Amino acid sequence: MVSIFQANDETVVAGMVDGLVSVSRREQVEKTVKKKQRKLSYRFIAKEDNDIKADVVVRELAMQHYSKCDRHLRKFEYSKALDAALQPKLVSMRPEIAVAVFQELLR
Repeated sequence: MVSIFQANDETVVAGMVDGLVSVSRREQVEKTVKKKQRKLSYRFIAKEDNDIKADVVVRELAMQHYSKCDRHLRKFEYSKALDAALQPKLVSMRPEIAVAVFQELLR
């Protein structure tokens, strides 16, 4: 061996005289930790973690939010829908919305 380098506690790198590099890892020893089993009273037996859950949680449907253009089109307010679609910020960021409003108005 010419040189040894230990990167951390797990990896050891050694350079050999003939030009080979040896990289080895240490095996980690697993420690078994026993949980201390405590005596439960009858009052709390039903609240253990390994109980079968019978209740199913169903998410509540969220209300769908429409853009200003869509809200005006649903109320048949076509000029307000066109004004909302042609706002400079909206046209520069999402020009496809303005095109969609024009196509809807041409129907």
